[in-house]
Order: sequence, then structure tokens, then C-alpha cells
Amino acid sequence: LLWMASRLAAVFRCYGPFDVVLADNGGYPAAWGAQSAVLAARRAGVKARFLLVHHAATRPALFMHWYERLVDRAVGKVVSAIICVSHATRRTLFDYRFFNDETTRVRVIHNGIASLPAAGNISPCNLRATVGAGDALLVGIVGRIEPYKGHEDLIFALSRLDATERARLRLVVLGAGAPEELARLQRLADKSGVGDAVHFPGYVAGEPVDLIAQFDLLVIATRSFEGYGLTLAEAMHAGTPILSTRVGAVPEFVDESNGALVNPGSPLEMAQALCDFLANRPAWHARAAFAQQRIRTDGNRMADEYHRLFVECIAEQPD
Repeated sequence: LLWMASRLAAVFRCYGPFDVVLADNGGYPAAWGAQSAVLAARRAGVKARFLLVHHAATRPALFMHWYERLVDRAVGKVVSAIICVSHATRRTLFDYRFFNDETTRVRVIHNGIASLPAAGNISPCNLRATVGAGDALLVGIVGRIEPYKGHEDLIFALSRLDATERARLRLVVLGAGAPEELARLQRLADKSGVGDAVHFPGYVAGEPVDLIAQFDLLVIATRSFEGYGLTLAEAMHAGTPILSTRVGAVPEFVDESNGALVNPGSPLEMAQALCDFLANRPAWHARAAFAQQRIRTDGNRMADEYHRLFVECIAEQPD
């Protein structure tokens, strides 16, 4: 850790001076590279130093409490602020780590959605044609294909519908995963009698919002924790109805006014929500329209909030 901090400090001095260093982390503490960066920035005289945390903090490793306590306290002293993408992420820092909100500023700034297409935008493929959906409704789930993401709960929920309801839906799983996990999910779908209704196109190139806009319903089935739920925000931006498990940061911006929430690990509740979606689509689209309006007017303050925080912290530094 100290060796990395020493090397990074030399880099900052060589290419600086810098006003701000933003160390982008996943779940805290991850691989300690971000912590090294803020320690190095302090050593190199950078005015404002920020640590960005995207996911949940984890408990200290066994027999390493003493070391991790030292690192957390050192980071807490040198950062101008720790930025969390949600209040749920912020709580994990205080519940599992050694930070004190009296001595360390921890600011929550929700992620934003780009209003304009990125340069070099790739036109998305036609998902309906790709999976041969015909007139069926597309139910999409997007992201890494890992057990904690709850794909099998959605497959089991689909299998709970009666034959007429199942015939109206096609589940499209976008994202990459280990071959053995993909094979396991396909086997579960086949044995549950919904193999023909579940499709795994893998990674599909294109702007996420453009791809999600092709779904009739976007589902997040995560069982444990979502640091923010960017895919849900992208669905809101696209005007696609959403169904999500009630985990992590999701309830911070999804409620019954703009989507639908179910408990994690509950195929029964998910199946009931799918039935309601089929029976009351106008109500679901009304919630989606409200979500789209709100996120486009109130939910894209990310850049401004970062800039304001940078200015605030630089202003605190002595001349």
C-alpha cells in the first residue's frame, strides 16, 4: 500500500499540479489501489482528494482488523470527502468499516444518465427479431450473469404463470457470464418448462438506453445488494416499465409511483407482479411515464453535484 502510494505521488508531481484527484473504487476496500491514490495525492500536495465508492463496503478480513483499521483511519484523515452513489452504500461504510462521520465527510451523489448519445453510437440490434418474439412481450434483465443477480428467481417466476400468460412473454437475458452459469440457467429453464421462452443473446453492442427501450418490462432480480441500480435509471430514462427487488439503494429512487418492488428471492411475488403487468399494462406505462419525466428533470444532477463538492472542498484549503 505504501509503495503504491509513493509511486503514485511521484506520478502526480511529475504531471501536476492537480487541483483534484478522484479515486474510483468499487466496493470498499477492494484492491487498495484507490486508497493508495488518495494517500499519494495528499503527499503530492493535491488540494482536494476524493474516494468514490460504488458498491457495499465489506467487513475486515479475518485477523486483519488492526491493519484495516489503520488504513481506514488514514484514508479518513486525508480525503476531502468520500463520495457514495447511494445512502445504502454510505451506511455500509459506517456499519462495516472504521469511519466516523464526525471526522470524515461522506457525501451521497446518485449516478446520472447521459442526455445525449455517446460519440460513435452503435445502433442496437433488433432484440425482438433476434429472439423471434413475434407479438410476445419482451421482459428483459440486463447485467452480469451471476447467482446473486437472481436470474433463476425470474425463471421460476415465469414458470409459475399459466400457459396462456407464459405464451405472452419472452425473457431476454442480456449480459455475459461464465459458461457453466449460463448452462445451469438454461437447464433450469428447460426443466421448469419455460426453455423456449428464455433467451440468452449474451453481450449486445449498443447504447444501454436504446437497448432497454426495446423491452416491454425491465426486471432487476438481485438478491443481496445494489449500490445504485443504474440499469433501472436507464429504463426510467427510456420510458420502460420496471420491476425490481427491494434491495440496497433501489428503494431510494423506485417506489409504487414509478415502478414496482418485490422482496428478493421470492419467485412467488415476482410471478404475481408479472401477472399484474399482463393484466394492467396501462397502469404500468403510466408509472413509467412518471418515472421518465422525473428522472429527466430531477435525476441528472450528478455533474453539478460533483463540481459543487469539488469547489466546496478546495475553498476550505488555505491559500
